Amino acid sequence: MDLKKVIILICIMFLSGCAYQPTPYKVVQSVEYVKGGLAGQYKLGVTEQRISDNRYVLTVKLDSGSSVVRAQKMLMLHAATMAINNGYDSFTGGKNKTGKWCQGSSNRSTGQRSINDGGPTVTVTVTFVDSKGQTNKKKKRKIKNAAKVIEKFSSEVNQIISSEQANSNTDTMLKSCWDSRY
Repeated sequence: MDLKKVIILICIMFLSGCAYQPTPYKVVQSVEYVKGGLAGQYKLGVTEQRISDNRYVLTVKLDSGSSVVRAQKMLMLHAATMAINNGYDSFTGGKNKTGKWCQGSSNRSTGQRSINDGGPTVTVTVTFVDSKGQTNKKKKRKIKNAAKVIEKFSSEVNQIISSEQANSNTDTMLKSCWDSRY
């Protein structure tokens, strides 16, 4: 192997080590729903809270390098995947509650405050439905076809973004955390 190839290989290995690794799309918690039960205790990833056989509260919590848009797409993808896995062809959901989580600290001796971490969160209550069995009155709800949602969002949720974009997302998120706390 000549020197030029070795240098190129080293550069590729270095750059891949610096690539941003987003919060992966995976279920990190699956529990029965208790109102306020997990408030503020969500882990990074997807949390499922079962209300009934066909109703769930889904929450997506991502790292600071991720965007709210990615969190919303991940939530839609997971709702669609759950619908299919539970034998339904469609689902409907309420309005997404979009927010952020922030983690800060204070220096006891100086009183100086700082924001250490944060990221986007999205929560929605979804109901799985069989669209063929819906009456016209019920079809007026915004029913989403699960297979189409999976087709649309699968690649987008797992898309790699640049370190620069992740750093920009982090800067925006931490500034938002700072502005909302102090």
